[in-house]
Amino acid sequence: MESSLAQLIADFQRRAAQAVALLQSAGVDLPESNLAWASDARPPAELPGGFRCRKHGFGCVVSGPDWCVDFDFGEEGQFDGFDAWRLFWFAQRANGHYDFETLADMRTAVEAATTEGALTRKGQMWYLVPSAG
Repeated sequence: MESSLAQLIADFQRRAAQAVALLQSAGVDLPESNLAWASDARPPAELPGGFRCRKHGFGCVVSGPDWCVDFDFGEEGQFDGFDAWRLFWFAQRANGHYDFETLADMRTAVEAATTEGALTRKGQMWYLVPSAG
């Protein structure tokens, strides 16, 4: 997988984990599934540290003073999955820190990483393939 994509995925997943920690600190229970999230009560709009949450469908956008991330919960409540659009959206808000100029570039890189076996697809989401050893 190209290094820029690997770094982008790692940064995206780190921010999604931070967003989930903010939700939990505000008293939001993690969902057992994406369907549970979609049918559950709305989380508070205001989160600690000046962050805000906007729920949508299977996920939410958590934004704050220095960063924002839009992620979905997976079929089993996981939050480390992504799609090309969310990665591109995240990259665009990082002020040119990543090497993807268009959504088409992002999709090409994700598909290439999938062909290499570095990513796997489950439903609408991609996941990193755990490295052996």
